[in-house]
Amino acid sequence: MAQTFELRVKLEEIGETEEFGNNGFKKRELIGLLEGEYAEHYKFEFIKDKVNLLDDLIVGTYASIFFNVKGRKVEKDGDTFYYTSLQGWKVVV
Repeated sequence: MAQTFELRVKLEEIGETEEFGNNGFKKRELIGLLEGEYAEHYKFEFIKDKVNLLDDLIVGTYASIFFNVKGRKVEKDGDTFYYTSLQGWKVVV
């Protein structure tokens, strides 16, 4: 079962919707800044029908991003790679 997380961030960048493959898979990225003494940037991915959640957001404002942490293992040419993403599913301004 996936665990849900939330971060309140300053919106730094809102990407355009990208489409992949012939099946209409959509992805859109949001870069958020967690301010503080040691500021950190986070990249959130919004996929499929969730890309529309970013339509009315404005760079420079603050929002709470609700997300799941997703991970996968890829083995290619004898090497193993691990990928982790923050997959957004809700935005509250």
